[in-house]
Amino acid sequence: MKLPSVSLLVKSTGSTLTRFPFVLASAIIGTAAAIWQIELPYDEKDQYEFLINIILTCSLGLTLFLSLKLYSERERFSIPVMLTIQVFGVILLVLYYYSLPDKLTLISGIRYSLFTIGLHLLVSFAPYIRKLEVNGFWQYNKVLFIRILTALLYSGVLYLGLVLAIAAIDNLFDVEIDDKIYAHLWVFIVGIFNTWFFLAGVPKDFDQLQQSNAYPKGLKIFTQYVLITLVTIYLLILYAYTGKIIFDWDWPSGWVAYLVIGFSTFGILALLLIYPIQDKEENKWIKIFSRWFYFALFPLIILLLLAIWRRISEYGITENRYFVLVLALWLTGIAIYFLVRKMKMIIFIPVSLCIIAFLSSFGPWSAFNISKHSQISRFKEVLIENGMLVDGIIKRKKFEISFKHEKQISSIVDYFEERGRFVDLQPFFSQNFDSLFASDTLYRYREDKSRKLLDIMGLQYISKWQTGEQVQDQKYFYFTTKEANTLNIEGYDYLLKYYRYFNDDDNIFTEYYEAGDEKLLISVDRDTLELKILLNDELISTVKLNPLINKLKNNYSYDQSNIPADVMTLQTENDKYKVKIFFTIVNLQKIKDDLKLSQIQADILIGRKE
Repeated sequence: MKLPSVSLLVKSTGSTLTRFPFVLASAIIGTAAAIWQIELPYDEKDQYEFLINIILTCSLGLTLFLSLKLYSERERFSIPVMLTIQVFGVILLVLYYYSLPDKLTLISGIRYSLFTIGLHLLVSFAPYIRKLEVNGFWQYNKVLFIRILTALLYSGVLYLGLVLAIAAIDNLFDVEIDDKIYAHLWVFIVGIFNTWFFLAGVPKDFDQLQQSNAYPKGLKIFTQYVLITLVTIYLLILYAYTGKIIFDWDWPSGWVAYLVIGFSTFGILALLLIYPIQDKEENKWIKIFSRWFYFALFPLIILLLLAIWRRISEYGITENRYFVLVLALWLTGIAIYFLVRKMKMIIFIPVSLCIIAFLSSFGPWSAFNISKHSQISRFKEVLIENGMLVDGIIKRKKFEISFKHEKQISSIVDYFEERGRFVDLQPFFSQNFDSLFASDTLYRYREDKSRKLLDIMGLQYISKWQTGEQVQDQKYFYFTTKEANTLNIEGYDYLLKYYRYFNDDDNIFTEYYEAGDEKLLISVDRDTLELKILLNDELISTVKLNPLINKLKNNYSYDQSNIPADVMTLQTENDKYKVKIFFTIVNLQKIKDDLKLSQIQADILIGRKE
């Protein structure tokens, strides 16, 4: 194989830059932002959250500008028109950047994923929006697919080779090399080299693609013996499960939805990969397989709809259920289309999925708005049923409600907390959320705010993993104080930041710390409720936690925040050492009459006495 000359490589690099300047600008800006983010000290990263937003925006710019450029080229627009279209893309990206929250949320993450999927699909058919050339469309996507794999291979080999070279220099010549160079190198290769290499192979002669009959033999073997085999296995499993459902006369499991979607994905992908050779005499089986595949989809679509409808009827719509329902309806439409229509346009598959991805990301019909209204409606229904909603405002419950309803309310409150959308629940509460959750340091863990709202309602927070028996036998206590911004360590030699989550199986937990040549050990016994501190294997202090726990249980509610720091402080000393512990979190689990620690966070000061 003849290697390309240096002049040819330079020329190819230059022509790629000239052809895709906006795409490469996105790659360079995004890569620079990622390198900057890596360079930041850990405690400063929160101050530069905008870098994450730049990276997300630029990653969308790669596919957006590529789609616009390919469409413009295929339509043979003039350079001024092409430039205008690309500038329009810049405006869209700027609007997207300013729409992002200061800190990435679940909703903004899902919306970014939808935009990413939609734009990748747009690249797959951008040159064929007005040119319905089936063979050219297939050949174009084949070239893109192979180019992606080739770019990934080259990038992986290049990165591995450079990493080994750097490691060799580091070890052979005792050169001090910052470990961050490996992350910088990876970001540069993936962000710039991989993008540039891929773009150099993007097709330009679309007329030639329409005339091409090239079909990789390996692709047919892979599809026929791997993908179709997997489709058959999925089909047998799902039909066996359908038979079980009918025999047991029981509702299908919600998990079956993902199996049906997986089966459909593999099946449709297999049919797309072998589409160009289906008319050949030796491949008549492909058309037979295709027809039976779409017929086989209908019973599974019914199974999918039953499974998702059960979940929606019991728990309302969430984004996941919204997408599963939409995909079920899309699969129904695809199956009908390919069974009824004689002239089958495979471009319909990516086009329809692209439209779904964009439409479900914004507007009143979006996954987020539909889910929000569904959960609020469900919230109101449960409150009204239990007499807790008076004139639209929640009144603290005066009697016991069922475990099912208490868990449902906890689940709905969790839903809004996970998405950073507590503001949607504000109309139901007389308390102002801005003042209630004024200090984030009081609510360090995801469920803390949910527990607070449940406490205001007079309800116990119940996680999705808990059963009725567990709640009846168990009770949880959560005590927190505001973590001090500064700590007076005068007179002490060591400051330890201690954190431990205790699982249900063990009773004694040990942590080791090193301070120069000295070794510290912190041991907590959940049975005796004692915290022991050893220095160089010498026991220097035993701190009994019972007095603190009893004080908290007797003087505060089971879910209490902002406890005064002096209440959460323990001190002890002997002839040689003194110890002071500032607890910021003390969580307890009571199982029947047995009380155990479940979580501790504290600043531990240790000092030698003169």
